[in-house]
Amino acid sequence: VTQLRLEAGRGMAYLGCWSMSLFWQADTRFHWAMLINLVVAAAVGIVMAHLATLAFFPRLRRDRAQALDQQISQALEQRTEQVRHWLLNGGERPTADRLDAIQTAILQLTQLVQTAPAQDHRRRRLRSRWRQNGLLWQQCLRHWTLLEQQLLHGEPLAAQPLLISLEQLQDLAGSLRLGQWSESLRRGERLNATLQSQRTSETTEGNTALSTLTSRAQLQVVLNLLTSRALLGASLTRA
Repeated sequence: VTQLRLEAGRGMAYLGCWSMSLFWQADTRFHWAMLINLVVAAAVGIVMAHLATLAFFPRLRRDRAQALDQQISQALEQRTEQVRHWLLNGGERPTADRLDAIQTAILQLTQLVQTAPAQDHRRRRLRSRWRQNGLLWQQCLRHWTLLEQQLLHGEPLAAQPLLISLEQLQDLAGSLRLGQWSESLRRGERLNATLQSQRTSETTEGNTALSTLTSRAQLQVVLNLLTSRALLGASLTRA
């Protein structure tokens, strides 16, 4: 039982051995054939349970991880839309509830990956990739939180140069949610070109506010992290 990594059944194994010893002492008609039949039946049951675990549980765990990853992408997409809508139209500032939901989903994904079994090289490689995925989402949420604080600290319509960039970032998060990795990379390149064009224009004019420069720097970091996530996505799907 221990060698098969079925530690949860160790107590039942001890109980079975104790029952067999009592049965041995209580019944003088005990035969070795009966003992062999019981041992074979127990061994077959353990092997079948182990094979079923290997066949179904990793797939269920992977499906759960993919669902959490999609949930994170969708939440980031919706949050970006909320912030952009506030910058464009004003009104009540977005609350931090959506950020808490993203953080919870990232923690669940991290715990799921940490407890995943890795008996062979393929599963260890897959778990390592999912661990990288969780770290990318953690860093992305961290820098997005800093960016959001900077954007929401001011007044609506004060970050007009960033509205186009935020819209493109929302599209990038949407393609990640759909698992469109090639499209995500193309949208990331388009957003990077937009940010570069804005920096060039502002350098020429020389009248850019410090808050805009800081926000754009954070947005560039978020873009780089999401691009890395898109590059990692294909390997998570194939493995």
